[in-house]
Amino acid sequence: MNFGSLHIATLWRLSNAGVTSTGLVVDGAKGLRLVITEGGRIVQWERFPTAGLLRRRAESLLKMRRRAGWVPMSEGSGARGRPPGVSPAAWT
Repeated sequence: MNFGSLHIATLWRLSNAGVTSTGLVVDGAKGLRLVITEGGRIVQWERFPTAGLLRRRAESLLKMRRRAGWVPMSEGSGARGRPPGVSPAAWT
């Protein structure tokens, strides 16, 4: 398979009951995509025409996950809780 040139950024890494969830932004020839994985499997995949729409959707999904008990992965677990330079207030 050839996916062409893709740029991938991690939005969040959360855990709940031993399951890891990752929110990713994928930017490629076919536009912006928000991909959410749980336990290494893709559970959600959405396309967006603009970064602003993707950002609003990602913020909404992150808030819903946190309310459902998902918590940022700790530094000690071997994963980053949030990308460097992102204030904790942005992820609440």
